[in-house]
Amino acid sequence: MVMWAGVRPTLLDRAAGDARVVVGMGPLTLPSRHEIADEFVRLATVSAGNRLGVHRDQSPGGRRWRHDPQLLGESVRSWSDDFPGTEHLDLADKLILLRRTTPTPDGLRVYVAGDHLITDLPHAVFGGGLVVRLWVYLSQCASRPTPDWAATPAQPPHLLRALGRHVVGRPRSVGELFAEGRHKVPAVAGGAEAPSGPTSDMRSTALPSTVTGYLDGARRAELQKWRDANTPGCSMAVLLMCVLTRGFAAAGVDLAPTVHVVVDAGRYDRSLARYLGNAAVGLNLPFSGPYDPAALQRELSSAMASGRPLAAMLAISAGELAASTRRRLGRPDEQHVEPVAESSATLSFSHLLGLDAMPDGHWVGGFDAHRFAAVSDPVGARGIALLTPKMRDRYDISASFDARYHEPETIRRALHLATADPVAILDSPAALDLGEVP
Repeated sequence: MVMWAGVRPTLLDRAAGDARVVVGMGPLTLPSRHEIADEFVRLATVSAGNRLGVHRDQSPGGRRWRHDPQLLGESVRSWSDDFPGTEHLDLADKLILLRRTTPTPDGLRVYVAGDHLITDLPHAVFGGGLVVRLWVYLSQCASRPTPDWAATPAQPPHLLRALGRHVVGRPRSVGELFAEGRHKVPAVAGGAEAPSGPTSDMRSTALPSTVTGYLDGARRAELQKWRDANTPGCSMAVLLMCVLTRGFAAAGVDLAPTVHVVVDAGRYDRSLARYLGNAAVGLNLPFSGPYDPAALQRELSSAMASGRPLAAMLAISAGELAASTRRRLGRPDEQHVEPVAESSATLSFSHLLGLDAMPDGHWVGGFDAHRFAAVSDPVGARGIALLTPKMRDRYDISASFDARYHEPETIRRALHLATADPVAILDSPAALDLGEVP
């Protein structure tokens, strides 16, 4: 019998709060629910560092979590048992129902919904790196040996050491970091909603929703060709962010003059690259019309070269430490309420890496027939969170938002404008003059 052990969460883990990501994919030929649960238990016993068996303490400021692989036997659920009478719902509607009616789980939660799998993951426990590895593994339906990542050691990252090494290797980054100080430093790990967003009362009335689109292989190839000819210094991720931003502007969404880009800090330090908890941060970057790709690339490159992601993660950690100290002393947390008059939407982008070689696995009808949907947390009540994993030669795109502020048809039209002909939207002199892209 495996006994549970204490796990000390990092300050970044605790700062993530109740942020979560709900993802559905399929159709897949699936083993039984009990076989999947047994497989998770087996993997979780390999190392606490793979975080599958980690369950967070949901009390305010909980500083001692538990590693208990046996609890995973209860974490794989049958959709028809928990949500009877809703089997007919579309995959996205299932995710919306789950997100609206259940609290953030304390650890891994998976639903078997017919021939689809739905993962419901708290960002406090799971970083983006593990999410990607888990999707790849689940797509193969546990038909492979124990993956290497299952043996990840339970060692926290060393942010201060990583920033110190970066500064030593690039001394001018000290001045660059001071210059970067003109930007707003994000106050949240992993790019989820910041504590300066809605209060808990406002959150309780939210109507999380999602719309899914995709950029197929042919359109992606056209986009890459345009990039090579016009902005060779831009990454495809930045170009996609520009295309999507222009699509939302063209659809009539009032956009904030900044975008929130989630970046992986693993490139700075080996311990961060291995870590399967929170090793990403959201950066607020200035970006407004005409939404020039080169301008966004310059902002992002400058932030990365300066080491700003590491500095932001340290600032988040310091903020969480101060908040936990106030709680321990019995002092109330500082309250930051989002201005009611705010009308613009901040677009946040999470460009997940590691899915380019998504295996064939057990996809029903082949990989090209797969479906993907996600509900993630936007930045602010009026924000729109865009999750854009590149799956083989195409991008699956989910747009998550609060239906109190955005009509699903508006979001759907924005995705259509961005993906139906991305080259046309880039060649347009003004995104708002696009009208309907054929």
